[in-house]
Amino acid sequence: SDSFFEDSIPGRHLNIDKAVLDVTNAINNHVYDCDIVVETSLVEATYTIEGYKSQIVRVSKASTKAKDIASRNNNIRLACEKIDGCILNPGEVFSFNEVVGPRTAANGFQKATVIQAGGGDGQDFGGGVCQVSSTLYQAVLKADLEIVARSPHSYPLSYAGNGLDATVDYGSGTDFKFKNDTDVPLAIHAYFDAPNVGIEIYGKGLDDGMTIDLATQTTYKGETPGTDVISSGTNVTARPKIVEHVDKVWKSASGAEVKRESVGNTTYPAIRGKSVAKPNPAPAAPRFNPNGRIKNGVEQNWKGKVFQLYVVPITFPLSSDITVFIRTESSLKSMMFVSIVHVG
Repeated sequence: SDSFFEDSIPGRHLNIDKAVLDVTNAINNHVYDCDIVVETSLVEATYTIEGYKSQIVRVSKASTKAKDIASRNNNIRLACEKIDGCILNPGEVFSFNEVVGPRTAANGFQKATVIQAGGGDGQDFGGGVCQVSSTLYQAVLKADLEIVARSPHSYPLSYAGNGLDATVDYGSGTDFKFKNDTDVPLAIHAYFDAPNVGIEIYGKGLDDGMTIDLATQTTYKGETPGTDVISSGTNVTARPKIVEHVDKVWKSASGAEVKRESVGNTTYPAIRGKSVAKPNPAPAAPRFNPNGRIKNGVEQNWKGKVFQLYVVPITFPLSSDITVFIRTESSLKSMMFVSIVHVG
């Protein structure tokens, strides 16, 4: 992309040796108030825009699809904006955490779903930026660059595909890093055009105009563990152990497969499930039987206390057959007075 290039600016070479000689001669001649003119010569840039344009091409591209969650998409957009336009000179190492920085409210990040220790989901600032690091990881693999640090998530994620994710966490130091092991600078174009998260890497093209695709294969999938009932905490979905193998598939300019290189295995450990027990419902409040089953003077247990209940019927001369219960309670030693009004 032409947006990554700026015209070269010629420099100037200073003739330091002659400047030192002129100053020394002035001092020796006791000339302390004079102007010393430093000679310079024009130096053309070693690398020109024309030269770089012939070397810098789009080496790789990767994209993933984000969910329609406002807070999560806000974090994805911020991470892409911080990465977009990064230049990596030969030998330099890119650090996701250094470039994106702390995921805090002060930096514009919002709370969204994150994977917590133990495999449960929670809410924290910056949730969703791992989709950007995972997309970047795929683009780096396709550009055949050296991976310096990469860690998978606790379990596979639908947006990345098994074995193609890269988790990051600023607080714990979990980072995604790669090195520009080519002899020309690299430029990164990162963008979020909802729902698409895209990463493009510009640099020295692969030999003979080849490209790299990524192929994955599940080589092991265990049994899903059981689920434990816990009194408090976070629900965790039980997941089986999975081992995923990833290959780089080199293809010619015509699209024919040329060779395969193993990236290696990614292991997602088995996760035992957890289910937070629902609290027992509060016991129903005791109800006084309107049909005369509570007898005067008989001891009754109510809320763990023993009372002697006395039922006093009061009748109003109304023609309705609706029964209304009005209960008033007052505690006087071990006595409870209950008035039941029957209308009709």
